[in-house]
Amino acid sequence: MTTTDKTSCRILSSLLQAHGVEEVVISPGSRNTPIILALDANKQIRKRVVIDERVAAFVALGIAQTSSRPVAIVCTSGTALLNYAPAVAEAYYQGLPLIVISADRPMQWIDQDDSQTIRQHDALNNIVKKSYDIPEFSAYDSEMTWYANRVINDALLEACDRRRGPVHINIQLNQPLSDTIEVNESDERKISSLKTLATIDSSLLESIISEIRGQKTLIIGGFHGLSNELNQSLRQLSMHDNIAVLTETISNVKGGNIYTNIDRIIAPLSEEELETLRPDIVISFGGALVSRYIKQFLRKCRPQRHFSVGHNHTTVDCFKSLTDRVEINPETFFSLLAENMEQKLGQTTTNCDKTKFGTTDGEISFASLWNKHNADSLESHERFIAECPWSDLKAFSVVAEALQRSERRHVISLSNGTPIRYFQLFDGMNYSACYCNRGVSGIDGSTSTAIGTTIGIADIIPDATSILITGDMSFSYDIGALATQFIPHNFKIIVLNNSGGGIFRFIPSTARLPQLEQYFAVNPGIKIHKLAEAYDFTHFIANSQEQLEDVIDRFLSHEHKAILEIVTPPDVSGEILRQYMNRK
Repeated sequence: MTTTDKTSCRILSSLLQAHGVEEVVISPGSRNTPIILALDANKQIRKRVVIDERVAAFVALGIAQTSSRPVAIVCTSGTALLNYAPAVAEAYYQGLPLIVISADRPMQWIDQDDSQTIRQHDALNNIVKKSYDIPEFSAYDSEMTWYANRVINDALLEACDRRRGPVHINIQLNQPLSDTIEVNESDERKISSLKTLATIDSSLLESIISEIRGQKTLIIGGFHGLSNELNQSLRQLSMHDNIAVLTETISNVKGGNIYTNIDRIIAPLSEEELETLRPDIVISFGGALVSRYIKQFLRKCRPQRHFSVGHNHTTVDCFKSLTDRVEINPETFFSLLAENMEQKLGQTTTNCDKTKFGTTDGEISFASLWNKHNADSLESHERFIAECPWSDLKAFSVVAEALQRSERRHVISLSNGTPIRYFQLFDGMNYSACYCNRGVSGIDGSTSTAIGTTIGIADIIPDATSILITGDMSFSYDIGALATQFIPHNFKIIVLNNSGGGIFRFIPSTARLPQLEQYFAVNPGIKIHKLAEAYDFTHFIANSQEQLEDVIDRFLSHEHKAILEIVTPPDVSGEILRQYMNRK
C-alpha cells in the first residue's frame, strides 16, 4: 500500500477508522498533504472535498448532527484553521463529536515570518473539549510513536465521551510533504472506553416520583436528536393529569399530548393566565430553547424544584431556578420515570381530550389547563392566519399546509432569525426530523449544515426529501455552500426573500430604530435565480399567496435539487408577527 512517510499521519488515519469515523471532509492545501495521502490510502473512510474551510466544517457538523457519528475535518496550516471556528463553536454547544485536524509548521518556525504560520495549537481552546499537539518525529522513534498513538486515542475517546463535543488535533509536519512509502496494512493499537450501564439509583428515582406526585410538573425540551425511545416515554408521561410536556420542533419529540407550539400558546396570554400555568416542578432536557416567551415565563414564575436532565458542559441555570443536575441521558431517565410512574401512581388519562379530566376536588387539572390554552391558541391562530395579508407569516402558513398534505417524508433544516420562530407556530406538518443550529444560534453556515444534514440522514431516513427553510440574509451569508460538489438531488431550499434581516424588524431592540434598514435589516440584493442557474438548481418563485399555492406542490415533488424563492413585503411582515404574538 502506497501512503505517506509521515508516521503520525498513518497513525491518525488508522485510529480514525478504528474509532468509528466514517466521514472526513477535507479542504485542499499544501501542509496537510501527508494527512490527505494517509486518508486516501484508507479505503474504509469516505472522503469529501470542500474548498472553503468554513463551509467544510458546517457540512461536517450537519453530518454529525443527524448521523450521531464522529466526523473529521482536515485543513492546512495558517488561517485555514480559524475558518473552522464558527462550526466548531456550534458543535461545542450542541455536543457534537467533530474531530478537527490541522496541519502545522514545526514549532521552531512559528512567529518567524515563515509562510502560513500562526499559533495554531490552542487556537480553538475555548470552543473544544481538548486540544492536542503532535510534533514531527522519526519513524524510528518508538517513544514518540507511542505518544502519538496515545494522544490520538485520547482525543477520539474525548470527543465521544459522555457529553460529546469537538476536539482539536494539531500535527506538526516537516518538509518534504509528499514523500511516500510502501507499507503493509497494520492495525494501530486502539484504546477503548468500556462504558458501564448508565442508570439511576432506585431510591433517587422514587424520591423524584414522590416529588412529582400531585405537583404541577412541566417537562420542557430544547433541541435534541431523533429518539423513538424518548418520544415514546414523553408521550406516556404526557397522559398524566399533573404533567404538561412542552417541546420545540427541533426537540424531535411530538405526538400524544405533547405541545410543540410554545410561542403560539403562551405569547398571547395575560399575566393572570400565565400565573395559573405556574409549575411547581420543571424537568428540562436537551439544548438551548428558541422561545424567549417560555424563558421569560419561567424566570418570573419560578418553580420550587428544577431538575436538569442530561450531560451538560457546565451548570446551566437558564430559568434561574435550578436545584438538581441529573447526570444521565434523557432517553434512560424518562424511560425509567414513565415506567415507574405507571407502577407507583397507576392513574393516567387515556384520552387526548384532557379538558374532560379534572382533579378530585372538581378543579381543572394542570394538564387540562395547558390543553385548554393550546386549543384556544389554535383557534385564534387559525382565525388570524385566515385574515392575514401576504407576509412572511402567510407564506409560512402555505408551506405548512403543503407539508401537512404531502405524502412524502421530509427532513427540515431551519436557519436562525425568523424561520425557526415562524416554523414553530404551526403543527400537523409531515416531517420526520427537524434541525437548526441553536448551539450558538448564528446565521452563518445554515446552507452548509443542511447539506451535511441531507448526507447524514440518508442512512436513517433514506427516502426523505431534505428541505432548508432560510431567509435571504442567511442564504447570502452562505452562498459558498452552493459550490459543494456532492449536494444530493433530494436537497431543496426555500428562501424567504423579505429584503434582509426580518428578525431585526420584529425584535424591540432594533425594530423602531431609524437606522433599521441602513445597518440591521440590510437587503443583500442577491439574484437568487442567477445563483440557481449557476449552481444547477431548478428555480421556482412566488410573489403572492396565489403564486405560492400554485407552485409549492410542484417544488416539493421536483426530482432535482431546487430553490423556491418566496418574495414578501419587508415593511409588513414584522408588524404582522407582532400583532400575531399579541392576538387575543
